[in-house]
Amino acid sequence: MASVRLIMYVYHGEIHGEDTWPEFVAENNRVLRLRDEDGGERLAGYSTLWEDPLANSSEANRKYVEEYGKYTRFDVSHSAPYEQIVGRRLRCFVPLYNAFTIFAGVELQFAEHWLTVYAAADETWVRWGLIPEKLDVMEWTRGTPVTG
Repeated sequence: MASVRLIMYVYHGEIHGEDTWPEFVAENNRVLRLRDEDGGERLAGYSTLWEDPLANSSEANRKYVEEYGKYTRFDVSHSAPYEQIVGRRLRCFVPLYNAFTIFAGVELQFAEHWLTVYAAADETWVRWGLIPEKLDVMEWTRGTPVTG
């Protein structure tokens, strides 16, 4: 893994809420970006970098950001605990299905480190380690691991 970025909501200079979309960039510049979809019930993966829809500095965009905030990308490659997976290869991918059998999460293994990304309650959550089969009110079923 060459870099890890997190896309989080920023309002008046403060990160607001738990919603976090991770963006992983491999040494060969391939991208894995994850975020919730379908009303926060499903995890979706993308092979492209996130593009900020409010990147241009038009007056309308400035007013919108001032009033409502916006998603912002942060490079966390050199920040704990993400620095532990930079330079490591993705070894295992385990799909997670919610109680409705919808693909809603994934456990990613980089060397001895596990990172779990899942969609729940209209947000994307990032947690270190494996998640239990029951987390809060969510129940999970693990799919077949994919190793590489």
